[in-house]
Amino acid sequence: MDISNAVAHALVWLDQYPAVQGVAEGRYHAKPCITVFSTDKDTAALLPKTFKGFRVVVDSGGEFLPASGP
Repeated sequence: MDISNAVAHALVWLDQYPAVQGVAEGRYHAKPCITVFSTDKDTAALLPKTFKGFRVVVDSGGEFLPASGP
């Protein structure tokens, strides 16, 4: 399975975990990984460390908000 397919399968986490704001392809030590954007640092403990052969990296930051216009 390639990283794009793995990310597509990981999108279910958007529905399973309220704190997950997004899932994307990322890089960890120059290797492809699944980056999960979460509003809660504790979400990392709920997610697998690897998924479909790729490392899962959780970026705990704020909530995704729409960009303001010019």
